[in-house]
Amino acid sequence: MRRAMTSVASLTQRPAATVKTRLDWPDVAKGLSIIGVVVLHACLVVPGGMDIPIAAVNEFFAPLRMPLFFLVSGYFSVKIMRYSFGELFMFRLWFFLVPLLIWTPLELKARFTIWERYLGDPIHPPSAYITATLDGTTMYWFLNCLILFSIYLWATAKLPRWIALTLSFTPLIILLFPYTPVMGYHIVAYLPMFMIGATLRPAITRYAAVCTDYRYALPVLGLFVVGHMWLIYHYTNGGQDIIVPYTGWLLDVVDITTIVQLIVRIGMLPAAVLLAVVLSKIPATKAVFSFLGKHTLVIYIGHAFGVSLLFEILLFDGVKPFQPDAPTFLASSTFGVLLCVACSAVSSLGFHFLAKVPVLGWAIFPPKLKSISTSK
Repeated sequence: MRRAMTSVASLTQRPAATVKTRLDWPDVAKGLSIIGVVVLHACLVVPGGMDIPIAAVNEFFAPLRMPLFFLVSGYFSVKIMRYSFGELFMFRLWFFLVPLLIWTPLELKARFTIWERYLGDPIHPPSAYITATLDGTTMYWFLNCLILFSIYLWATAKLPRWIALTLSFTPLIILLFPYTPVMGYHIVAYLPMFMIGATLRPAITRYAAVCTDYRYALPVLGLFVVGHMWLIYHYTNGGQDIIVPYTGWLLDVVDITTIVQLIVRIGMLPAAVLLAVVLSKIPATKAVFSFLGKHTLVIYIGHAFGVSLLFEILLFDGVKPFQPDAPTFLASSTFGVLLCVACSAVSSLGFHFLAKVPVLGWAIFPPKLKSISTSK
C-alpha cells in the first residue's frame, strides 16, 4: 500500500525545473583561439619574432586556432535556422556589422599610417579602405566571415543537414579561378568548420562528454600527429603547381596548401575539442581561458590597436630594437613579443571599459534593434 501511494504521489508531483548549465569547454576553446591570435600578431611585428620558442609553440597549435573558433561559433548558431530574415538581421548580423563598419576603417588607418610613415608607401585613397574591407585583408576579417556564414546557415536551414554541410565545401571551386581573393580563401577554409559546429552539434556534445576516455583520446591524438606530419611533408615538398587533368585548370601552391590545410584541420577538430575539454577541467586554466573566451570580441578588436598604435607607433615610432640573438633579454625578440602582447592586453582592457560607457560602448556592443516584422 505504501509503495502504491508513493507511486501515485510521484505521478502527481510537479517535476523539478530543469536548470541549464553553461558549458565550459566552448569558452575555453574561444580563449585558446584568441590568445593564439594575439601571440601570432605580436610575433609577426617583432623582428625575429617568428623564430623564437613562443612562436614555435603557437604554430604547433595553429591548425586548431581558427578552426576551433569557427566550430564553436557554428555550435552556438543553430537558432539561426529558426529565424526569419528580419530576425537574422536583428539578432545576429546587426551585432557583427556595427563593429565591423566602425572599427575596420580605424584599424586600417593605423596600419596604413605605419606603411606610409615607415615603409614609404604612398597615401592610401578611400578606395583602399573599401577594397581591404571587402577582400578580408583586415584584422577583422572574421566578422566578414561570421556575417556570410550566418547567412549561409540561415539560407540552408530547410535542407537536410548533411546536404547543407556538403554544400559548404563547394567554395573550393573558386580555387580554380585565375584570381582568388583573400576572402575566398577564408570562406574555403572556415565555412565547413562553422557548418560542422552547427549541423553536428549533438554529436559534438556527446563527444565532448566522453573525449577524455583513452579509447577516444588516443586515436584523436594519433590523428593530430599524422596531420602535423602531413603538413610538414607538404611544406617541405609541396612547392609545385598542379594542372587538373583534362581541364587545363591550374591549382597553384597557395590553392593546394589551402586544400591540404582544410583536410588536416578537419581531421584535427576532435583534438581541438579534446584540448579545450581537458583545459576546462583544470581550475587554473579554466579560469584564464574561460575569461578570455567570454571577452573574445573586445580582445580581438582591442588588441589590433595595441599592436599598431601602442607598440609600433607610440612606443617605438617604427624602430623596433629587437633581435633573436641579442646579448640581453631586453633587446631580444622574446622580450619584444611579450611587450607587444602586454600592449595588446592594455588596449583590450581599454576597449573593455569603453564597451561599458553609455552610447560610446555601442560601437562594440550595439543596442538591440526594436522589433521589426518577423512574419515568415
